[in-house]
Amino acid sequence: MTSPPVPVPPEHRLASDALRFVRRFGLVAAVWSLLLALSVPPERSPVAHPDRLWIGIAVIGVWAVVSQHPGVRSRALVAGWLLVATFAELLGPLAGTNGWSVTGGAAMLVLAAAAVQGARWLLALVVAVLSLAALSRGALGEGWSFGWSVGTVLMFSFAGVAMWWLFRTVAEGVADRSRLAAALAASERERAVEAERSESAARLHDSVLQTLAEIGRRDDAAEMRELASQASAELRLHLRARAERGTLWERLDAAVTTVAAGRHVTVSTVGADVRTPDDRHLLLVAAATEAVRNAVKHTGSPVRVLAENDGDGIRVTVADRGGGFVPGAVPDDKLGVANSIVGRLDRAGGSAAVTSDGDGTEWVLRLPTTDREPSDA
Repeated sequence: MTSPPVPVPPEHRLASDALRFVRRFGLVAAVWSLLLALSVPPERSPVAHPDRLWIGIAVIGVWAVVSQHPGVRSRALVAGWLLVATFAELLGPLAGTNGWSVTGGAAMLVLAAAAVQGARWLLALVVAVLSLAALSRGALGEGWSFGWSVGTVLMFSFAGVAMWWLFRTVAEGVADRSRLAAALAASERERAVEAERSESAARLHDSVLQTLAEIGRRDDAAEMRELASQASAELRLHLRARAERGTLWERLDAAVTTVAAGRHVTVSTVGADVRTPDDRHLLLVAAATEAVRNAVKHTGSPVRVLAENDGDGIRVTVADRGGGFVPGAVPDDKLGVANSIVGRLDRAGGSAAVTSDGDGTEWVLRLPTTDREPSDA
């Protein structure tokens, strides 16, 4: 059995991508050196040693091609380009270009490669070697002023520090974004677990706990068996809900029919059906089912269920003609209203409202199509 691959930290991927760019830029540096050699001004021609010039350009080009091979590791890449950049700095005076530089971008390339590595000592070493090469040009050929060489040294120093700082800043930003993404993913997982826990508690209340409480008030064995059978059927319906197929209206009708237990309950639908219900729709069905269960259990009157899709969302109305109840008088530990109905709609990103008087109770359950942020509850 193979173990899963270990994820690569984003900052490491950034360094890898940066080195890949450095490799590709090596080809650009070689072409750049070639163009500089071809553009030596006429007043500085002929070049004292053209053979040295073209051999040097060839060396730069060969290493630019060789360094593309993935077998050339990062430290070897830096070391190779450091040698090539140093050679390119000395190529002008050795070939006798009389002050005309043909280094191309080799020096900037090796500075970038060292900065990507992140080791300060490596960057300092590269800057020191390149600076020494720049200061040595005046001793190797004519036309190379000391002031210009000092300017080149300052350029190498500032460029190296700037590249190192830029890469560190970007790498830290990538790492911070990765940590935030991981924290967000963990929060989403925790919210999903909490939502599942709340739904399980509501489902346990809807079936097992209510059935046990009802059985405790009955003396007839046949009635007890009927209640237990009904609770078992509801649990099976819940367990199959995610796996079964069916439209929203079909699932709502099946769930309501199960809890109706032969009582007079009518289900009407208006508007387009939802052919592939998601978890939010299943929470709506469960909340509507609990509202029907309460009506059947406490009133004994006919129950009317109206499901509507007006394009802006789904609305399910559950109404009965019983004696009603006072919503504010329901204790907090009674989960039938707090969790099984209101809580489910809140977790789904919808809302539940109830009106109740002496002429009956009406629940209005709304689930908008626009994504309202679901509750963590």
